This record gives sequence, C-alpha cells and structure tokens, in this order.
Amino acid sequence: MPANPPPRHVTVAGFFDRRPWIADTFVLTLLLTLLAWATSAPRWALPTGPLAGAPGWVAGLVSVAMCAPLAVRRVWPVPAAWTMTAAFALSAVLVIPPSLAYVAAPIMVYSVGAFAPARCGRIFLLVGLAGALVMGVALAVLMGAERTPGGRFALDLPSEAIATVVACTVFGALSVGFAWVLGDVRRRRRREIAAVAERSRLLERERERESRLAADAERMRIAREMHDIVAHSMSVMIAQADGGSYIAQTDPARAQGVFATIGTTGREALAQMRGMLGVLRDDDAARTAPMPALADIPALVADVRAAGLPVSLIGDPGLLAQRTALPASTGLALYRIVQEALTNTMKHAGPAARPTVSLRLEPAPATLVVRVDDTGRGAQAGSDGAGSGLSGMAERAQIMGAELAAEARADGFHVELRLPVALEPELTGTGAAAPTGTGAAAPTGPGASAEARPEAAGPAHSVVPTPEHEEPPR
Repeated sequence: MPANPPPRHVTVAGFFDRRPWIADTFVLTLLLTLLAWATSAPRWALPTGPLAGAPGWVAGLVSVAMCAPLAVRRVWPVPAAWTMTAAFALSAVLVIPPSLAYVAAPIMVYSVGAFAPARCGRIFLLVGLAGALVMGVALAVLMGAERTPGGRFALDLPSEAIATVVACTVFGALSVGFAWVLGDVRRRRRREIAAVAERSRLLERERERESRLAADAERMRIAREMHDIVAHSMSVMIAQADGGSYIAQTDPARAQGVFATIGTTGREALAQMRGMLGVLRDDDAARTAPMPALADIPALVADVRAAGLPVSLIGDPGLLAQRTALPASTGLALYRIVQEALTNTMKHAGPAARPTVSLRLEPAPATLVVRVDDTGRGAQAGSDGAGSGLSGMAERAQIMGAELAAEARADGFHVELRLPVALEPELTGTGAAAPTGTGAAAPTGPGASAEARPEAAGPAHSVVPTPEHEEPPR
C-alpha cells in the first residue's frame, strides 16, 4: 500500500526549507522593511543631528538600507553584515531616531554566527556589542540634547532618561550576545549534521564495495569448487570409459566393474554439486553432506587409482588432521589442491605417469607439507592455456596463508604446499606419520581409509589397463 501523504503544513515547511531565500526575501526582509519605514519616516522633520529639519523619508531610506541585507544573509552573510554595519553607522552619525530596523542587527549577528566561519562570527559579535553602545549614546543625545542661548548643543539627561538609556543599551547588548550564541550553536549543529551525512555516504559506499568484493569472492569460490568437482570427476569418468570400452571385448566381468565405477563417480560428483548449490539456495546447510577434508585424501587416492592411475600415498592424512585440527575450510582447500594436482596428472602427464602424494609434518616451526609429484611428460606436456587449475590452487594457498610451488620439470610435474599449522597440545609428543613405502598407497594410521590400501580395493576399484601397453581395436 502506498504511504500516506504528509500533512499540508509539513509539505509547505519542506518547500520553504529547500528554498530559504523565499522566506528571507519576501517574508523577513520585506515585512521588516515595511515596518521600519512606517516607524522611522514620520511626517515631521528629523529632530536633531547634522540633518536636523530634513524630511522624514531620509530616515526611512536609512532604515530600508539597514533591513535590505537580510535578503542575502544565508548566501553572503559577511558582505551583508558589513553593509548593514555601514547603514547602522550612517544612522548613528545622522542621529536618526530608533525604529524597528534595529531588530535587523541581532538577526544579522545570528546569521553570521550560523552561516559564516567562526572567526567572522566572533568579529561581528564585537561589532554588535559596539553598535549597542552606540545606540545608547544616540538615544541619550535624542533624549537630552538642548540648544543653548549661544547656539550650541548641551546634553541634559534627567534620571528617568538615564535609566531608559542604560536599559536600552543593556537590552541591545544582551540581544546581540544571545543571537550570537544561537548562531554559533546552529553552525556547530550544521557542521555535525554535514559530518554525519558524509560519514553515512562513505559508509554506504564502503558497504557497496564490500558487497561487491564479497560477491566476487563467492563467485570465485563457486568457480573453484565447480572446476575441481567437474574436472576431477570428468577425468576419472573419461579414463574409465576409455579403458572400459577396451576391456569390454576381452573381459566383460571387469568391464562391469569399470562401468560401476563410472556411475559411482558421476553420482558422487552430482551429490557434491547439489550440496554446494543447496547451500546457496537454502540456509539450512545442516542437511547437506559434509564437504571433503584432509582425512578424505585416501579415498580420493583410491578413486584415482581405480581410474587406472597408479597413485602412491605416503603419510597418514587422518592422523595429520587430528594433530593439526585444521579448520573445515583449510581441510577442504588441501583436499582440492591434491585433487586438482592428480586431475592435471591424468589429463596432461601421459599414460606412463606414476604420481606420488606425500604428506608430512615438519617441526620447529610446525609446517604441514603436501607434495604431489609425477613421472609424466612434465615440461613437454601440451596445454591450451584455457585451464584454471594452477590459478585455483594458487588462490586457495593464498587464502590459507600457505606457500605453493608448482613447476614442470624434465622428469615430471612437481607441486608442493607448505602450510604453517598449530599442533594440538595433547598430540605434540607424537611423531609424524611414517612413510608407507613407495609403491601403492597403504596408510597405516587410524584415520586411513580402507579404500586407500591396495589389498582392500574391491572389483569396483580394479586397475584398468591403459593404452600405453596395447592399442585398442579400431
């Protein structure tokens, strides 16, 4: 439903707030000028002073000159104040009787204090106080000036007139001082409001920038996860499909295991993608399957070995995960880096590649070292330059605060990651996991997966002969 419109008086007030010159010109200045003219331009002549006997409209013009600068008091406060000061000085010199034009003085002092720099406000405070004293002197001259028989003027003030002059002078000084206080408070308030508005604008801009950065980071994270899941799973499925089509003609029983592995790999990849996308669509992430971690590397190695790539695993990822107590995000990043390194080996290293995954813990300072080496083509491997595997690994390492080295050598490709870790106090006395040999992976720790041991791999994980030994029939 549309919001109720504001009341009429609120709309009118907002209109004048956005156009203050209308109120200053047509309300304040015009009204005060008319009243000053009516009270300072009597029909009789000026009573005393240098223009004694001059017509009353002279006083009216001076009063108009004193009130007219109020029209620009917000836009040009300092020039308007000096113009009014000159008009008041002329009024004192000509000994013009007081009128409502004197009300313009404290209004102008307030305007300078509110819309001009603080130094100008203090200057015109002193000018206003001096003007109040001058007004008292001019009032005393008007009330007590007499012409002597010799043609000279004499000042003779009765006690009642003295009290009136003093009261008017004190009232004028207090009015000017109070107006300056109000103006200074208004100036400080306007400055605070402007500072708050500027901070709000900067915070809004910073919030938008952080939102864009968060969105970009989330897109990059999703892109890395999708790349790792899809690239690894597709590489395994392609390798299995190539080998399965080859052995289907010679050993149908083994071909059934190969095709079962293809289906299992595809379902696992689909489940991971659904879990990741489900987190994005639903806040209830507790129902989704947990993401892989460091302790799941043996299962990863077993899956890659079942795809026909003879992988060796050195170290116990489960024990290392217990000793280091890595956060879930760090464990996932380590898993993805190993997964991407093995995927690159399957795609680029060639059929003769023999990769080795090594995990160890170095003391003083405690550093988790993850290495993936292969004996494939290395620097001779071709690349179309369209992949993002190495850049994804570098980004993950940078987020974790780890050092990553990835280089192609003449005898294969080498990936090494060094991550500073904090050891669990109750486990600091235990040694690092001992190597299990250089052959097929056989983790010995309690966290090792049964699938990572060669003797535990079932028919679904049987090694598929690669085309390096025999050309498939065409």
